[in-house]
Amino acid sequence: MGSKRQHPLPFLQSWLQSTVETLIRKDYTYSHNIVAKNFIQSSSAVKLTPILRISSFIKTTKDNSITAVLTDSTHKILVKFPFKSAIINFENTYKRRITQDTVHTLVVIKDANLIFQNRQQLKEQFDVLYPNELDIIVLEILDLTLFQQEQIKFTSVDNSLHFIYDERWYARLCIRPKIGQKYISTDPDEYEGMISHDEDSE
Repeated sequence: MGSKRQHPLPFLQSWLQSTVETLIRKDYTYSHNIVAKNFIQSSSAVKLTPILRISSFIKTTKDNSITAVLTDSTHKILVKFPFKSAIINFENTYKRRITQDTVHTLVVIKDANLIFQNRQQLKEQFDVLYPNELDIIVLEILDLTLFQQEQIKFTSVDNSLHFIYDERWYARLCIRPKIGQKYISTDPDEYEGMISHDEDSE
């Protein structure tokens, strides 16, 4: 279970679980890896200000995106920052790299997609593997702003947070049924070339 304790940072609240539970359709099989597109702006699923804390950066991918782990007050989630939208916008705005002095800071998510990633993508881009029967969603952040720039580490609280994928409610939503599965991936590179927010906004 995710931590229910009060987070030391009062602006950081729990909204990932309720958002994911609202946006993923339990009795639906996805033929495309996009679960919700631009949902921060277009959906009523996000009930609170979408503030997250940068826990760690994982790696730079082949397309120059950056993967990371971000948290709300109760859960962790895998995140991808596309180069052509999030990274360029952030670095043009703040005149520094997105990875420079941002771990443990708070950010406001201005625009994002919720997407499925297959096992090959998880291994190559996030250095993780999950059981075959569990489909994994990633928060693809397209635009963000800094909210609190002070880097404060809360080791005990940080260590108590679990990934949403480890929760029973997530398994009920995203575990594959005996026949078929939640997300049918026909091409391991199906999302390549589609991560630019500008290219998809027509």
